[in-house]
Amino acid sequence: MNLTRRDLKSFDWLMLLLVSAVCIFGIVLIRSATMGHHLEPIRQLYSLQIMWFVTGLILLFLAAFLDYHFICKFYIVFYIVNYALLIMVVGLNMADPDAFRWLMIIGDRGIQPSEFTKIFMIICLSKFIFVIEEKGKSINNIGILAFILANIGISFYLIMAQPSLSASVVVVIVSLCILFAAKLSYKYIIPVAAILVPASILFLQDILRRPDFLFVDRLIRNDYQINRIYTWLRPDVTDELYFQTMRSIQTISSGELTGQGLFAGQFTNRIHVPFAYNDFIFSALGEQFGFIGGVVLLAIMLAIIAKCILTAHRSVDLLGNLICVGVASMFAFQVFVNVGVATGYLVNTGMPFPFISYGGSSLWVSMIGIGMVINVAMTRHKALFEGKD
Repeated sequence: MNLTRRDLKSFDWLMLLLVSAVCIFGIVLIRSATMGHHLEPIRQLYSLQIMWFVTGLILLFLAAFLDYHFICKFYIVFYIVNYALLIMVVGLNMADPDAFRWLMIIGDRGIQPSEFTKIFMIICLSKFIFVIEEKGKSINNIGILAFILANIGISFYLIMAQPSLSASVVVVIVSLCILFAAKLSYKYIIPVAAILVPASILFLQDILRRPDFLFVDRLIRNDYQINRIYTWLRPDVTDELYFQTMRSIQTISSGELTGQGLFAGQFTNRIHVPFAYNDFIFSALGEQFGFIGGVVLLAIMLAIIAKCILTAHRSVDLLGNLICVGVASMFAFQVFVNVGVATGYLVNTGMPFPFISYGGSSLWVSMIGIGMVINVAMTRHKALFEGKD
């Protein structure tokens, strides 16, 4: 029996306004960060971002107006599609290293399956837990929990094999937040935390032993990723791996309190930050709008995340609650890591800033996530004597 109804009049226009404002601001930043580039295709990235934004709005409305219960009915299909895409990327990468993380669709344009894994995992894991709970079972059943963790582990492995450390970590963090929201027992959380904390310390200490590793080289087979972590632990201005982070810090600090002004970018000031239109977009923001601009952007993102959490709290069922928690955790973690990397406090992992960084796949996933949250917000309990939809 369907005990919910769709209240289309309660569409969250404020959420749409906030997200659209951030996206448009991102397009302006991308324009500023690329306008002086010597390559014409790079200078035109902002026009592509406009296209991703417009198509992203379409996806947002689709995700908002198709009942999320209906969307989640296809969670098994999403599981299969997710694994198929990731396996294709890994296979192509083994055959052709230049295929790196993308599946080309038309010419040199393609999608990044690891980005879509984020939203697939939110939908699939939330629906699976919802189904389990509906059957009177619990995720605290060791067999069910083992099955869930195995699926998370498979996605993590396939993304790491591309390799994409940032996307794989996002998938794990988002999944763990969903499990926590689903009332995962502390009898599992405490022992795992007791193991992971000292293990992380030993991991970082082993990195510092380079090249005489004890176990790190067996866990991470990609030397480039190991070197990135080492460079973060032991910064060296002469190390080319630290060049991007060093320039990013210099660029942000040059903005001081109020910034140097719009389009007074890295090329006019001769402080060039590689990929300032993508993973290091926060450096362009800091340079042009200063500390105040950074605070305003983070405040808007905090408002978006807070609205996701509030919607989760008000959700009519566990499924809507978990979807909103997943989306909120995805945004929160990506913002935290992106800003941490740009300011040198975290290891350089190539994490896009939601809605701001250049990239179709990332923007589409973010817009779908917002659409799902709006979807949940529009779903209400049906009154006792209310007719069927």
